[in-house]
Order: sequence, then C-alpha cells, then structure tokens
Amino acid sequence: MCPRIERAFPRRTDGVRRRCPGDDAPFVAPETQDGPMLQNKQILLVEDDALIAQPLAERLEDAGATVVGPAGTIEEAIALIARVPGIDAALLDVNLGGEMSYPVAYDLARRGVPFVFLTAYDPSLVAARFRDVPVFAKPSDLTQVLEALGSLPLAADASRRSA
Repeated sequence: MCPRIERAFPRRTDGVRRRCPGDDAPFVAPETQDGPMLQNKQILLVEDDALIAQPLAERLEDAGATVVGPAGTIEEAIALIARVPGIDAALLDVNLGGEMSYPVAYDLARRGVPFVFLTAYDPSLVAARFRDVPVFAKPSDLTQVLEALGSLPLAADASRRSA
C-alpha cells in the first residue's frame, strides 16, 4: 500500500483510483495447494478511506474471497454483519472517521468471526481486549495481511452460519 493519502473529497470515490509507485508490478495472491488462499470465503472489509478500501477489496478478490462491503462506518459494518449470513473473517480499520471500530470487533467476536486489524496508528494502542488479534500498520504488505486472514480459524462451519 502507498503512504497515507489524506482526502479532501467525499468518502465515496466512484471511478477514482489511487496510483503508487510499483502499482504496475503484478500482484500475486498467496495460494494454498488447493487454490487461492481465501477461495469461497466471505471477508468483511471495514475501511473508511475509499483509496485504501478499493485496493484491499481487489486483493481480497484476487485471493479468491467474496468481499462483504466495504463498510466505512461502524453502523454500516454492524448492519452488514446482521444482514449477511456466513461471514468467515473480517479486516477492520481501527479508526473509522475518528471512531474506534471496537463495537464491530465486539460484535464479530460475539459471533465467533475472527478478524485482523489495520491501523495508521501505533499498533500497541489497540485495546487490551484485542491484544491477541493480529494488527498490521498502514501501509502494510498486503501479502502478509492476506496470509494472516488465510491462517485464521475461519468461521465457516455450518453450525455458526445457522446461528
């Protein structure tokens, strides 16, 4: 990912794409011997910056995932969690427009859905309750983020989906 770009435009950026040095280099999504690492997995993406959310969504799709979202607010994320059955894992930005995403994290944890955090802040500032959750600094190597998502005990069993 590129250095953080501050936006001076609305949250939604229909048709706008960010460009960074190295963007032309091909991205090779991590794979397992069974195919793309996140094949057939529903991954909730919670990120309020469209210039970060778009490439994250593209990389998740490249790794075989179905992206749920992106959600840019706590309310949008919680609504998606309630509305979309079978979310297997989530990628959460810690700070959503000045609000901490912990209500989303608590909701996911209560439902048994694993997640990882992304943050532009010091990762040690993540709430103590979530010290065992993988935290990646922005910008981060997307391959490492995908590998972390792929290594989570994904919440894909039928009993959780029907809960």
